[in-house]
Amino acid sequence: VGNENLHYESLDVEAFKLNDLNFIVDDSVENIVFNCEKSHSIIPQPDKWKRETTKRLRMNGEEYIGYQRKKSVVSHNVLRPPRNIKPTCVSQYCLKANNRFCSTFDETQRLDIFFTFWKATWEEKKTLACSLVNKIKKKRSTKGNSDDSRRGNTYEYNLKYKDFPPVKVCKKMFLGTLGLNENMLHNWIRESTNGLPKNSKHSLDKTINEISPQSLARKCALHTRVEHFNNWLKSLPKMPSHYCRQRSKRLYLEGPFYSYQEIYECYTKKCNEDELRPFSKCYFNNQMKINKISIFSPRKDKCDFCSTYEMNQISEDDYAVHLAHKSSAREEKQFDKSRAQKNEVYCFTIDIMQAVKLCPSLKASSFYYSMKLKCHNVKIYNLATNDCYNYWWHEGEGDLEASVFATILIKHLMC
Repeated sequence: VGNENLHYESLDVEAFKLNDLNFIVDDSVENIVFNCEKSHSIIPQPDKWKRETTKRLRMNGEEYIGYQRKKSVVSHNVLRPPRNIKPTCVSQYCLKANNRFCSTFDETQRLDIFFTFWKATWEEKKTLACSLVNKIKKKRSTKGNSDDSRRGNTYEYNLKYKDFPPVKVCKKMFLGTLGLNENMLHNWIRESTNGLPKNSKHSLDKTINEISPQSLARKCALHTRVEHFNNWLKSLPKMPSHYCRQRSKRLYLEGPFYSYQEIYECYTKKCNEDELRPFSKCYFNNQMKINKISIFSPRKDKCDFCSTYEMNQISEDDYAVHLAHKSSAREEKQFDKSRAQKNEVYCFTIDIMQAVKLCPSLKASSFYYSMKLKCHNVKIYNLATNDCYNYWWHEGEGDLEASVFATILIKHLMC
């Protein structure tokens, strides 16, 4: 049975009596969640890498774990706070100046500018910040004719709200509204060219250089080979798992293949017929793993009838009837499940043959020959709601008789 919304319930020892059919389900232990093991995939998932996650959080202005350096040791354990809007400018000089308009922006407008800015991509942030800052040469030197001055330019900061023209504000107002760091902003402006960030210019040059007849021809040839491989892989007859469909999406080849080398030779033969260069064996094996295609099915994935057929002890007609019954049973189950989801019927599956649990369950050698209490259990799974109930009782309350399971099923339907 599936383990979605699994309810683990125990039968009360005093309330459960097989003679008068009175038992109560104890709800003291419920909603037990089973931790499934992490599935390992051959496909790289950069979005889940720690470095990429930190980078994404930083670019979105959220809280993240940053780096710090102490001499030659770099640690990734510094908690960086999220980006927040700073207080507005209250300088008296800005209020009196004719070329400063810090007071024209209220808190609602500043918040709108802040959230719009941090919803943009990193390149859009750079472009917007560089376009709102004017870099001009200094008007006068305060050190006379001396060349010792480190100041070479002056920055004019502007803010723009929606469709209104940008207006000049002070540096504190600009940085506080956008939630930026002064050093970060100066680096963006220093590396920009004609108001465009450095990365945007390089990516544009790279795109222009890549567009060439030779590169385009290679890409078209590679696309043709990939499409040919995918079509060939889809043409192979495959079948799903027999008993493991609930937890496995792996497909098994129906052809008479005994190794991946044999499948690869079949692929190279197809490429030679179509006059195409085949991919390498490494690429072929990786694609087989990515598409979850196998040759041999698990041992528990076959019933006794199918195993007997492989030993040539059953005729083709009997095996065809067996496959027809299998398909019919699967269709009937799906039909009953759809009716149960429409509240037309109640559809359950019952797993009776559960392992006997011993109480106490200890691995100490001194308890090996001690007498233990046998506990039985049965699972009832609702196909419509994906709820699973597990009923327990010990050998002092009842045995593995038909009346016990009938009582449990009747009382479960009455609950």
